[in-house]
Amino acid sequence: SVTSVSIGAATLFRRWSRWSAPLVAGILTIVAVEPMPRLELEPVWSQPPDIYGTLSRTSPVVLGEFPVGTNEWGVHFDATYVYLSTFHWQRLVNGNSGFFPPSYEEFMERVRYFPSDRSVEYLRSRGVEYFTVHSKFMSEGRFRRAVRDLSRRPGIDLVATGDWDGSESRLYRLRPE
Repeated sequence: SVTSVSIGAATLFRRWSRWSAPLVAGILTIVAVEPMPRLELEPVWSQPPDIYGTLSRTSPVVLGEFPVGTNEWGVHFDATYVYLSTFHWQRLVNGNSGFFPPSYEEFMERVRYFPSDRSVEYLRSRGVEYFTVHSKFMSEGRFRRAVRDLSRRPGIDLVATGDWDGSESRLYRLRPE
């Protein structure tokens, strides 16, 4: 506690009054260095997926990004999507600020099996106009199944396909019904 540290410092200063200046410097150094975070920083992308260029030319829209959830390394995709939104500045249906309201939990549950009928209808009910699918964050098989299912679904138009960091990203338009 602060009180015990203060008493300890006062005792040291009384015992070694000649050393009070070096003691103060040492204590201040410990106080300054101890709480410093030890983070391993990871590089992020300096270029967004090419498909975002199409979005930057549209009026404000509501965008969904897929896949959602957490990958096998524990990386939460939404943080990535929030970062990438700084390249297009559209509204994200699955963005967050670190606070997860009940509506966010509902969103995660309802789109878990995207692109199921239920998940697509839920996106429409939330006002989603466009959505992306990024193969970078999916297995090749899962990505191909999603692309195949989306190509067969009425009311969904492929708007753009592009390479991004050695993988494929797709932008789709979700027509209202």
